[in-house]
Amino acid sequence: EYDYENVTDIESAGFYLEKYPTGGKHTEKVLDFMEDGYAKSATDEAGMEQYLLKYPAGKYSEKYRNIINKKKNFIKESALKNMVAVKGGSVSVEIEAITQKVKYQKYIPDYYIGKYEVTQSEYEAVMGYNYSSFKGADSGNNPVECVTWYDAVMYCNKLSKISGLEPYYTIQNIEYDS
Repeated sequence: EYDYENVTDIESAGFYLEKYPTGGKHTEKVLDFMEDGYAKSATDEAGMEQYLLKYPAGKYSEKYRNIINKKKNFIKESALKNMVAVKGGSVSVEIEAITQKVKYQKYIPDYYIGKYEVTQSEYEAVMGYNYSSFKGADSGNNPVECVTWYDAVMYCNKLSKISGLEPYYTIQNIEYDS
């Protein structure tokens, strides 16, 4: 007989719940065990968000929401503090081809740009990872490096969303060089 003593991980908890679908003697303990297991695996923001999807009113929901919101507020405040507004406008563009010259007006909307290079700690706070090669004791203040143009675009779009702005870039069919 499959009993509560055999519940040692999430998989065995699932077996227990399959055996007693309408509730066994230890169903509440098994459900708690499963929730604790999911909570232990929530080691980053993505894991916490997965936990919140599965247990929106769970034991750790408020804690995880606070962590995620605190991180987003920190990112928003620190990012905007180091940004400057650039006024948009029209610019004349001239393209010279072999057989002809083409002139046209291009409108550039207002935008924000960073005063400084994006640091490794800022990049990691937004993206959740940091692939930079030059790490050291104070690497969080070093500029982020080892990012592709696509990584930079994804960073900008994600930072825009966190800051309550509309993402600017639309990228389709990304292919990385191997």
